[in-house]
Amino acid sequence: MERKGICRNVGVCTMAGKVQVITDDDAEFKCQECGEELEPCKEEPIPTGPDPKKKYIAIACIVLLLAGIGFGIYKLFGGPKGPTAIKLDKKELVMKVGETQVIVPSVEPKGTKVTFIFKKKGNNVQVTSGGEVTALKKGEATILVKCEENPNLRAICKIKIEEATEPAPEETEAKEPETPAEEEPKAEETKEEPKKKSPTTGTSMPTAPQNGMGTKVYSYGKYAGNLKNGQPDGTGKLTFTKSYQLNAQYTAQPGEYIQGVFENGKPTFVTYYQNDGTVTKIKLR
Repeated sequence: MERKGICRNVGVCTMAGKVQVITDDDAEFKCQECGEELEPCKEEPIPTGPDPKKKYIAIACIVLLLAGIGFGIYKLFGGPKGPTAIKLDKKELVMKVGETQVIVPSVEPKGTKVTFIFKKKGNNVQVTSGGEVTALKKGEATILVKCEENPNLRAICKIKIEEATEPAPEETEAKEPETPAEEEPKAEETKEEPKKKSPTTGTSMPTAPQNGMGTKVYSYGKYAGNLKNGQPDGTGKLTFTKSYQLNAQYTAQPGEYIQGVFENGKPTFVTYYQNDGTVTKIKLR
């Protein structure tokens, strides 16, 4: 008579949990491997051990947890470190022929170190690598500002250039003939200072303005930007021709420049552009 049994010697016997068939009626109803008494059964038993569904659920939870941790680490340390936007202090300019102004760019997020690239569209202006724009002739032009760190970012400044205007001649009023008895002393004649000639048009130009946009030359460099009472005040750029100590940490070398805000003739919040390409924002006052 055929008898079926299961060995329950789990962890010791290799046949544990498996159905064994005893066909010999005289044989003992014991495990053929370990000799333990078999447990009678009629059907294949359901394997003992962890539930497969619970196993897969646990694996899925672990995967989701690791994915969340990885995303958090990416947001903290692996997010975008380069610039995301370029902003200009001027989006539109109206200039006179021969006039020079400075376009000061910045980037988001603040504090990101970048190298700006200035390009012109049109032959009406000239622009330097530091954003100094000079109007050459009447018309319209566009300055395109990009950065090496993210060439897809850009900002534009539209420029309208007008002819340089000369001061209108003073009108002289006709005087009535003076009588000999009431003759008044004549006013001393004053000589008018010669006016500078524009390098592009050859027309007369007024001297450097005390207020507004202009330039100022120092023994160690040249300033171009806003002036107030003849001194740098507002946004501008100072290019160094000789070594100049900015503060205890930085000493500018010839060819380097600072660009930003000036007050009462002195730089305050500026960006320092070094010859090796390093760009640093510093507070000098």
